[in-house]
Amino acid sequence: MKRLTCNLPAVLSVALSSAVFAASAKEQQMSGTVVESQPGFLTIENSKKERVEFHAELGEQRYTPKVGDKVTVYYEINSRGWWFTYKVEKTGKAGKGSKKN
Repeated sequence: MKRLTCNLPAVLSVALSSAVFAASAKEQQMSGTVVESQPGFLTIENSKKERVEFHAELGEQRYTPKVGDKVTVYYEINSRGWWFTYKVEKTGKAGKGSKKN
C-alpha cells in the first residue's frame, strides 16, 4: 500500500506535466486572403474580415505570397505581442478581385 501511495503522486505529476507541455507546443495558424505583401511584412484578412499583420521572416521558403492569394500562415507571438510568421502555404484559388480579365 505504501508503494502505491508513493507512485501515485509521481504518475499524476508526469501525466499533468505532459498535458501542459502538449498544450503549450500547439502550433498556431490562421487562414485568409493576402491583402498586402511587402518585404518583411504580410497582411491577411481572415474569414471574420479582420486584418492581421505579420512580421514575415520566411527565410528559404520558395513560395512568395501575392495580393489576392488564399493562404495559411503558421506563426508565433513573441513577448512584445508581435506576430512572427515562419511558414506560409497557398491553400486555394485566389479571390474574386485578383483575376484579370
